[in-house]
Amino acid sequence: MPAGKYYYKLVCLTADSEIGSEIRAIYFPLYRASVYEVGLADDRVLERVDGEGFLDPVKGKPEARFTFIDDGVLIKELQEIEIKMYGQIIPLLEFPR
Repeated sequence: MPAGKYYYKLVCLTADSEIGSEIRAIYFPLYRASVYEVGLADDRVLERVDGEGFLDPVKGKPEARFTFIDDGVLIKELQEIEIKMYGQIIPLLEFPR
């Protein structure tokens, strides 16, 4: 896994019914974040209201907070980390329609 990168298992999207306009991502870190240490998931706003993206501290420019990964080798490596950290592949939360 590339140094300086943070990877997450995104399990669902949610909206705050009191705020209404924010879509939030619920995820599990695939590194030893503070929420991992206390046994919780984390959440973040999926995108900024102005559409500009979030400042990447490494690149110094705005970009999407979450990026879809389709590299099979990296996915396998991240799944191994997920199993080591959480004891399983964390299932995605699916809502009935």
